[in-house]
This record gives sequence, C-alpha cells and structure tokens, in this order.
Amino acid sequence: MQNQLKQRFKDNEARKVYTLQTNLLKGVFYTEAGERFKYSNAKKHQKRFNYYAVKGCYLPAEQIDEPVLQALAFLNLTQDTLKSSIAKVIYTKQKDFGQLEIHLTLDETLGRLKLPPQAVLSMDQKTLILSTSILINNQAQTTLRGHRNKRILSIHEMNEQLIQGLSLAWHYKTQWKQGVSVQDITLAEASGKRKIQKYLALTLLSPPIIESILDYQNPQQLTLTQLIDLAESTSDFEQQALAWFGA
Repeated sequence: MQNQLKQRFKDNEARKVYTLQTNLLKGVFYTEAGERFKYSNAKKHQKRFNYYAVKGCYLPAEQIDEPVLQALAFLNLTQDTLKSSIAKVIYTKQKDFGQLEIHLTLDETLGRLKLPPQAVLSMDQKTLILSTSILINNQAQTTLRGHRNKRILSIHEMNEQLIQGLSLAWHYKTQWKQGVSVQDITLAEASGKRKIQKYLALTLLSPPIIESILDYQNPQQLTLTQLIDLAESTSDFEQQALAWFGA
C-alpha cells in the first residue's frame, strides 16, 4: 500500500485529473455589485494557482469553473464554444455558500435545445439565465508569496494532502511493524505522540476508501483532518463504508 501511495503521489500525469479549463470566465465574471473579477495566477513550490480576484476576494479558478461547466453540460458544447457563449457570470456570496448566476447569449443553437427547468429568459429575451450554488473550501489554505492574506485552494491540492497523509501513515506503520515504538517515532519525527497516533489511525481505513482517494473519487471538499476523524471514529469497514459511500 505504501509503495502504491508513493507512486501515485509522484505521478504528475495523475495529478492533472482535476485540471480544468483555465480562465473559463476571464473578463465575464462579476460580483453582484458589478465589479469585474480579474483572472490571475501565482506559482508556489513549482505549482501554479489560478484564481479570480476582486478587492480582497480570491476565488480558486478550479472551484468556480467546474460548477459552471457542470451546470452547462446539457449544451454538449466544446469548452471553447461554451466560453464564447457565456455573456457573464455573477457571483453572490451567501452566509455559508456562494451563488453563480450564469448568463448565456441566446442564439439559434440554444433556441433549439431542450432547456432545463431552472433556466429562465432575461427580460429582453436575449440571454438565458441559470443559477447554481457553490461551496468554496478554505479549510486548507495556501499563502502565496508576495500576496498578503491571499488564500487560494486548488482542488488537486486537497487530494495531494490526503495522499501525503496516507503515505506518511503507512510509513509510520511500517516502522512500527519493524519494532520501532510510537515513542521512538515521535522522537525521530520531533512530533507529538498524539499526532503520530492520528496518522497511524489512517492505516485502519478500508481498502475501497483508499482506492477511491487514489482514483480521485473522494469528495472534493474532504480535508485530511476529516479523513483522520473518520478513521478514528470506527475501524469497522462496514461503518466506514456507510459514512463514506452512504447507504
């Protein structure tokens, strides 16, 4: 298992699974007050972070582009064609989530499609409007150098954190099976005993859960802390499956 986790983490191609169309909403993304988001990016530790920004509000491009693509999947268009069809997208921040109002230019192609029930026409009958809710995950944050208080989360970063955590857990488990005590691991890692125990709990997760993480099938908002909480809550595979996959 440890070797499989290491190989998966080193696989650059596998880590591109969550890479979506960049700058999908460049120039057409606005706040409800009419302020336009600027599309930008920054690089840290050889990883590039794409985001939309306006007056201290920084939104990860991946977490904005994906729900827009999902909401417009019924159009069955290429991303380039879809991009040219988007007139504007308005972001409204609610208490615990955000709302995206997508405006599409109504043309002959759109006029012939069977539209979803939530789609409405604008007053001037020139644009089609759809809305979708989003949850921006800021539990795992990356501070970009030279950008004060700028917090950007990349979806594939979330998955990498889980992979790193699992790999470390199995590294500790291998040491423990070879006769190294938790106390000695704690001293060697200059870490707390409780932290080592938390990581060791990850080795009690069921194989289907590990496999779903390796295959990017884990919930995209899942944090390493939440994964540890699940592992510590029960070692029963059936109970874990109920919590992970549902009934």
